[in-house]
Amino acid sequence: MRERTFTLGPLPWSEETIEHRYWADFRGVWAAIREHPGFSPHRDILAVQQSLEILSDSVDELATRLQAFDTAAKTRAFWNRPARAHFDGHVRSVRRAMFAAATAAVAWRDLVRAVGTHCVDAGHPLSDWDVRWKAFTSLGEHQFVVGLRNCISHVGPVTPSWQMRVGFADPPTEATRFLLNAETLADCGELSVGARIYLQAVSGGVDLTVLFRAYMASIRSFHDSLLSSITQTFEPTLGEYRRYEAILARIRARVSWRLLLSIANPSNVDGFLAKELSPVELEEIKSFPAGSRVRADRIIEILDEEGASTPALRVLAYKALGAPDADAI
Repeated sequence: MRERTFTLGPLPWSEETIEHRYWADFRGVWAAIREHPGFSPHRDILAVQQSLEILSDSVDELATRLQAFDTAAKTRAFWNRPARAHFDGHVRSVRRAMFAAATAAVAWRDLVRAVGTHCVDAGHPLSDWDVRWKAFTSLGEHQFVVGLRNCISHVGPVTPSWQMRVGFADPPTEATRFLLNAETLADCGELSVGARIYLQAVSGGVDLTVLFRAYMASIRSFHDSLLSSITQTFEPTLGEYRRYEAILARIRARVSWRLLLSIANPSNVDGFLAKELSPVELEEIKSFPAGSRVRADRIIEILDEEGASTPALRVLAYKALGAPDADAI
């Protein structure tokens, strides 16, 4: 088999090699870095993480809409005829959030399945992948959520029914449950056998809050296991790629620092700090003596997120912050 060649030359790459390429082609250097075999699993991990974030946000939005309906339902006026438009708006928001959450779940499923295939194609199949994937996709909650999304997408809008529960405490309590039952989904032929079994097993209908709470717990557990498995399978290649990406990020950051420190000085630096530091960080900085080395070091520690600081840059930073720079190098 022919040995693979890279734009940056044979592996491993030095920081000097990457920096030289950056100055020669600061746009194309990222593409050169991504030729590294560790980029593919790194990209897959980021994509799965982002997909889970979207799903989690969508489920949180659904919970917020359900809570908003529940809060409004505790007022008598909510159920009266003059408030119909307000009532209908709440129903639409629940329907919309339910569709978004179910759609995000299917998107996450499709992406994770594709990632499993990527690993096989790369010659590094994940341990027990077929068994673990089958076990997850066989879960009743998963099959029901996928079926719900297919019903909404391929058949038409689904509006959950609501049920008021009154507790006989002192004072009395009320709570609204949103349910999906066999009657609500009677016209949908998109539910799998597993989804229908799950639906029939839940007495009184599927409570949306309970459904997505249990489903997200299963997803997060699978997600953690998946990322751990990818990392173990592709190390040390994955770590090598991330190290090269961090090097490139530091090189780029140094350019920005040099530009900023060329115009910053003790008379205008507070304006830059006010933009870059959070209110909490600004309060911390104010606790140090103005113009002190300890204050300057703390500011550098906060702002140098890429680890780009060099002795020469630190001297420039001390000068801009009005701190003594003796022995800085």
